[in-house]
Amino acid sequence: MISSKRIRLFIRSSLVYSVLPDYTFATFCMTPSPLDPKIAAEPAATDDRLDSWKEIANFLKKDPRTAQRWERERGLPVHRYPGDKSGGVFAYKSEIEAWWLTDLGSQTQNETPLFEEEEEIVIEPPFPVDHHDWKKLLVKMVTAVLLVCAIYAGVRIYRGIVESQHQKIKVMVRNLQNLTSGSAEDPFSQGMTDQLITNLGGANPEQLGVLARTTANLYSKKTVAELRALGVDYVIEGSVFRDQDRIRINTQLIETRDGTQISSKSYEGDSKNILDLQRAAADDVVRSLKIPVKSKSLSRQVNPAAYEAYMRGQYAWNQRGQYSVANSLGYFQNAVKLDPNYAPAYAALANAYALLASAQYGILPPVEAFGKAKEYAQLGVELDPELAAPHASLGYIELVFDRNPEAARQQFETALRLDPNYVAAHQWYGQYYEVVGKLDEALREIQRAYDQEPGSIPVNLALAEVYYFKRDFDKAIEHAKNTVQEEPTSALGHFNLGRAFEMKGMHEEALAEFKLARENAPNIATLVPLGYEYARAGDMDASKQYLDQLYNLAEKQHKYVPAIYFALVYVGRNDKQNALTWLEKANAERCEYIVFLSRDPMVDSVRGDPRFDRVTQLQAH
Repeated sequence: MISSKRIRLFIRSSLVYSVLPDYTFATFCMTPSPLDPKIAAEPAATDDRLDSWKEIANFLKKDPRTAQRWERERGLPVHRYPGDKSGGVFAYKSEIEAWWLTDLGSQTQNETPLFEEEEEIVIEPPFPVDHHDWKKLLVKMVTAVLLVCAIYAGVRIYRGIVESQHQKIKVMVRNLQNLTSGSAEDPFSQGMTDQLITNLGGANPEQLGVLARTTANLYSKKTVAELRALGVDYVIEGSVFRDQDRIRINTQLIETRDGTQISSKSYEGDSKNILDLQRAAADDVVRSLKIPVKSKSLSRQVNPAAYEAYMRGQYAWNQRGQYSVANSLGYFQNAVKLDPNYAPAYAALANAYALLASAQYGILPPVEAFGKAKEYAQLGVELDPELAAPHASLGYIELVFDRNPEAARQQFETALRLDPNYVAAHQWYGQYYEVVGKLDEALREIQRAYDQEPGSIPVNLALAEVYYFKRDFDKAIEHAKNTVQEEPTSALGHFNLGRAFEMKGMHEEALAEFKLARENAPNIATLVPLGYEYARAGDMDASKQYLDQLYNLAEKQHKYVPAIYFALVYVGRNDKQNALTWLEKANAERCEYIVFLSRDPMVDSVRGDPRFDRVTQLQAH
């Protein structure tokens, strides 16, 4: 039985023989010899002669080196031709069988090797080798070693070239300067920058990596040399100018290695053709990098006023405050009113409505808001099936509102096929995996979103949350801290940090973070974690004050207060009956956070109750 998987080539001549045809390969397995007294007593075969070490070894079922050692040490009967210096040998089967019965021969049967022998492949030379000509043999061995080294080096170099060809070129777009207003901070120039980033990201996702807007903003003040140190290969700088119905886009492509300008181009045309101008600018950048453009260049026109309304809506949406997101709705609605065929605005409307109906905002009732969100997302898909954004938006709605994970998965995969660099699609696809309980896959997808846009606050929040759901609270704390360091006013960042502290029993730290969340966002949603945490820390009176505020807002001020808020405070107070009653009401409201409850450690005290299981069971509506 072969005891090692390794196979050595025992080359008894120069390596160059291996390229010649008609060689004989013999495999010697290190199994016990079949020769025994019974076999040896039988008459010898008619063909009694063995004419080489190879034939002798084959007869013994050993390798040639073992046969040669047995000749030296045990007297194995082997003959040589008188005066022949070629090393040729011969033997007789009958003599070997007789030797096997001798004392020296029988000792080989019980011989224990000092190390495990390996299977060998012996390559016989096409002519006899003079084993006594050591100089020639040494030259051949050195030549063989050098040849092997050369082949190995060549393979490594080739692999290096192939791997380098598969490395993405990393590009960053600085905020375009608006020459009309003299600023790079206005909604129009930021919208133009965002669109250039989007177009570049879709031009050749396999070979081109484009830093997302938030990350580019973080790097905006860095020099070209500093960007090079951060792994950025090229920087795009430029400007936009509007003059009534005309628009001009200027771009410069700069290599960070030495700061040289690779290309500089201008694009001018009618404002209604702004999408084509942006596409042309992105495609030319890609061509300047000597890589093919793979995106579909479709000719589209858009109402200039609708486009500007859309960009102003995006500007408000990106601030992610309750009021700024609410304000974005007006801009997006104006955009689709001015241009009913502009698909990106419908996707943006869907996202805004979905966020305002979420438990983290709690401004609009889910049935009302998610119903509108789904309608707008479907319109976006119908108007432009090749646009990733509405597919991703529809996927999120299918996941958290319709509670149909399979339909959601199909939409996310479509969005990522259309635009592999679409950060929101990776983030929401990760949340799909959270819902179905595949948290390792969830972390993988959200990490992909983070790798593309490490400066994105929503992505950082999602990364902290997936570690929280995985119950890796130390990692959740680490990433939540990163979020609040980047954005100290992020209420959700402080909330994520607080609930991770809570799960570690660090009540003082948790309360401090929940208070910071409320200071930065004094709305209904931030009452909840304080009511929960005071109860968990043992201060039931303080907890009741926050619960009373929720009731006052709902019953006396007639404000919409999501049922999930009451449920979570009651969970903290360990009032299971009220907690489950309000969870059932939240389910009836179609609260989007219900689909994540089965992963949330905050509700462990009611987990396992049949009423809880019925609420959190995924049932498509």
